[in-house]
Order: sequence, then structure tokens, then C-alpha cells
Amino acid sequence: MGLFVISWNVLLLEIAVHLRHLRNISLIREIRRNGGVEGKISYRKWFTYRISAFEFYVLSVLFLIVAMLTYSLFFLGGAIMCFGTGFKHSRLAKKAKSTTQAKEGTVINSQT
Repeated sequence: MGLFVISWNVLLLEIAVHLRHLRNISLIREIRRNGGVEGKISYRKWFTYRISAFEFYVLSVLFLIVAMLTYSLFFLGGAIMCFGTGFKHSRLAKKAKSTTQAKEGTVINSQT
């Protein structure tokens, strides 16, 4: 039974990922239809990972609250999966930021 519940927890992680995709799609549609954004927008890799980590942490808290209210292992597992993914993205953000800063430092040092 435990393995069955754990395997279904992946469903909540997938729902979290699809929610992020739907948010991005709605943002792009809104920008195309009504404007509101001018110029070029570009995100650094570390920034994207950091925003992603925050969203996964928020969803893990939401799933944890639902798990506590319903005594559901399903939502507890979803909270753990989302927290783990958020933690992974936090680590990737730190790594990407340090890599970016190292490259920028090299460029700055070579210009002087």
C-alpha cells in the first residue's frame, strides 16, 4: 500500500509543474493581447530556478496543510515531492548564479 501511495504522489508534482506551465501561457497571452510589457525581457538561469523553487515551496506548504487537515498520505507525499523539487531548484539556482558571477568576473578582469 505504501508504494502505491508514494507512486501516486508523483501526480501532485506533475500537477504543480502543469500549473506553472499554465501560468506562463496565460502570462504570454496577456502580454500579447493587452501589452503591459515593453522591450526585451530575459531571465537569467539562476533567477528562473529561484522563482521555480519558491513556487514549489509554496505548493508544498499548501499540500502539507491539506494533508494535515485530511490525514492524507497522498497529500503528505505531494508536499514532500514538491519540497524536494524546490530544494533541488534552490541548489541549481545557487550553482547557476555562482557560474554566472564567475564568468562575469572573468570578463571584467580581462577587460582591464
